[in-house]
Parts: sequence; C-alpha cells; structure tokens
Amino acid sequence: MILGQAQPFASPEEALQHFGVKGMRWGVRKEEPTLSQKVSAQAIFSGGGMGHGNPNFELHDPSSLSVSITKGGYADIRPIGGFVNPQVKARHDEMIATIDEMRTKYPSVKNMNIEVVPMSRVPGQESNVNGSFASVQHIKSGEARVIYNDVLGKLEPHQANFVKQWMPGVGTKNYLGYHEMGHLLAVSHGTMPPTFEAVNRGRSKDYNKYYKANQKAHEKLLKRHGLSFQELSKLSGYSATEPSEALAELHGHYQSPVMRKRLDADTTRKAKLLFDELGGVT
Repeated sequence: MILGQAQPFASPEEALQHFGVKGMRWGVRKEEPTLSQKVSAQAIFSGGGMGHGNPNFELHDPSSLSVSITKGGYADIRPIGGFVNPQVKARHDEMIATIDEMRTKYPSVKNMNIEVVPMSRVPGQESNVNGSFASVQHIKSGEARVIYNDVLGKLEPHQANFVKQWMPGVGTKNYLGYHEMGHLLAVSHGTMPPTFEAVNRGRSKDYNKYYKANQKAHEKLLKRHGLSFQELSKLSGYSATEPSEALAELHGHYQSPVMRKRLDADTTRKAKLLFDELGGVT
C-alpha cells in the first residue's frame, strides 16, 4: 500500500494496523570490515542525503537522530539518547534482528541499502503512529526504509486482543519483523514499485496508479508460484486485505517456527521457491 493512503479497517481506536509499504534498493555497497559511526542523520548517504534528493522524503529534525552503520549494509537510525519506552525499543530491535537474519539468507537483501527509521520522523507517516507497528517504504530502486513505530507504547487489553485476531502471529517471536521482511523481499525483487515519483508529483491519480500496479504485480507473482490470493487470505484477517499483505503474511508464517506449523507441506514448498526467487537464492 502507498504512503498516506487511507485504509478500510476498523476505527482508529480499535484498528492497530500494521502497514506494509514496500520497496527500495540502492545498489550494492562494499562490505566494510567494521564501520561504526555515530553521526548526524544529515551526513549519511551522500547521493541525496536523508531526503533521497527530494524534500518530501527528508526525515524530520535529522540533527536529533543518531546513525549507526556497523555492518556496511544498512543505517540504524534512532533518537539521540536511545529509547525510553521499552515497547519502542523492542519494536526497533525486532526489525534489526530480522534484517540481520534476512541478510544472511538472501543475497538480494544483503545487497540493498536500507535505512531503519523511526516512524514519527518520516514524512506522511506521522498519523500512523497511533495504529501502525511498522512498515516498509520503497523510495527509489535500491533505496528502502524499514520504519518502526517510535511512539506507540503498551496496548490496552482490548487493543491487544483486536490485533491478535487480526494477525494471529503477533506475540510470537519476531513475527512482525518477518512480516515486514516479506515486503522487503518484494522491494528487492522489484515486485513492489518505488514510491518516489508518485509522492513527488503528489497527485491522487498517481497514488491510485501506484497502488493498482503494486497489487497487480503481487497477485501475478503469487499466481506464478501456484499461490492464490484467495487461499492465502485464510492465513489472517490482515492477509485478506490485499495481495501484498497476503505475501507478507505468508512470509511471516514461513519464517516463524511457531506459525510455520499452520502451513501445509505444499504451501511451505511453494513459499520456499517464492522467497528464494525474491531473495536471489540460486
């Protein structure tokens, strides 16, 4: 789904939605031995800075953010001084853990340039902090953001129950991260188109065109691997919303030792072939 698009879920009070806006690569960086930096977010990625050459993508108040680049493949961006809220820290750490895991499994992810960024600092994502745990944003080819909610704290019991019904995997180790990594694979493969031009133009017809192209590409990919959107819709309420989320939910189930038990042998086999293709495994 695209940046800033309204979602047909329950009311904001109830629907703690997990958005997945996918996409992004950036070319291949050389793996550096051990590079550890703490610098202003304005200083990284010299090609276009934190705005990727467009102010519509410039992170809010970048001078108050700390950037750590320790593995040569992605930038871990967080508020200077760290996290006060334990839920936010856990959310951030889950994204980092799953990116690290994916980079060891899939060449296409290892070869991407990725920013891990706080949601409240991303243009167009500010309103999502009340309902979205995380998302993935495709900006340009080779440029991706994994976005974690840096505002949402502990859920009320009725909210937690709603989320559990919406996404049964929530609560199992790293499930939300695995879901987002499904979107990241779609980005690395080019299945999720970049949002740069649509956001740059700022016209509703461009958003609609992007949205339709994204869902059509996901549905076509699933079908080619013998996986129907209709069948994958049964994985969860969230997977039934659109093909892109069905793919991400399938990845969440496939990578999670707990949730993988819910997949039959044939679906597991097809999922492996699908994700190996997306991840560049030959």
